[in-house]
Amino acid sequence: MLQPLSTLPLSKKAIKNFNKEGYLFVDDVNNSLNDDINKFVNINALKNILRSPITLSALDHWQAELQYERCSTFSDALDNILDGGFQCGTITEICGPSGSGKTQLCFQISTAVQLSPNDGGLAGKSLYIDTHNTFSTQRIKDMIAEYKVYQNMDVQQKFHAMAKNITVVSPDTPEELLLIVKQLKKFIQSSLDLCPVRVIIIDSLSFSIVSLNDTSHKITYYNEILNELQRLASKYNIAVVIVNELVTQVNKNNEISFESAGGQAVSSRCNKRIMLARIRDSKFAARLLKSSTMPQVATVFNITSQGIRDEPSIKK
Repeated sequence: MLQPLSTLPLSKKAIKNFNKEGYLFVDDVNNSLNDDINKFVNINALKNILRSPITLSALDHWQAELQYERCSTFSDALDNILDGGFQCGTITEICGPSGSGKTQLCFQISTAVQLSPNDGGLAGKSLYIDTHNTFSTQRIKDMIAEYKVYQNMDVQQKFHAMAKNITVVSPDTPEELLLIVKQLKKFIQSSLDLCPVRVIIIDSLSFSIVSLNDTSHKITYYNEILNELQRLASKYNIAVVIVNELVTQVNKNNEISFESAGGQAVSSRCNKRIMLARIRDSKFAARLLKSSTMPQVATVFNITSQGIRDEPSIKK
């Protein structure tokens, strides 16, 4: 097929000069990529324009997905609806009202990631971006005490050994949050030869952004942050988990509903989405809202003093 040069993103002047020299179609240029081309356009820039996109078969995609590891939630019920746990190379959104267990789940995976794959972890460390400034070292300590690792250590020694692998940063504004996310690449690369970052948590993404008055500014922040997180997740095989609050929505019929504060700008960019709710006491519910591999199902789980666990009736 003869594709005209005019279909390429080149200036009118460059295309006119090409045509004068007899270059009318894309194949003409492809077959003559030499220094003479520099008279009309930068040859390296032109090569980038002409480069064919990388294509993968469905089988290639499937085989790649099989290689993605998962971090357990320590609840079989939750792991099941997440198709094995929080998956590396993807972004998962957790949303729900206050007190629904969102932060408790984040605490669990920020520690569980350090366990070996045989124990449900990823043998790595976590980066916890805490926009609420509510990170609890005592809660982390309670969860760590239950892990059957470092058995020759007491609780305090075990806490020191694992807590050092959780890096916590607390941005106060959307600008600070975006800056931190853009600097993550250097932080991740600096730890590749030691204990690699395998989980990135933002609790919460919407907390500081939702207060902005300009909707276009909100969308810009969401897009820039999620673009960078997706690149990092794919390149470094990291599980990214973002938390969002619920906000009230009123439609044109004055019907009230509750939606994730991130809205479509966030939900469309996440590979999986789950909504949490508290049923009573230590019993909670989770509903899978979005997944390419699982149906929209719901389950129940417990939050105990030790962390996220299954209902007592569910065999662990």
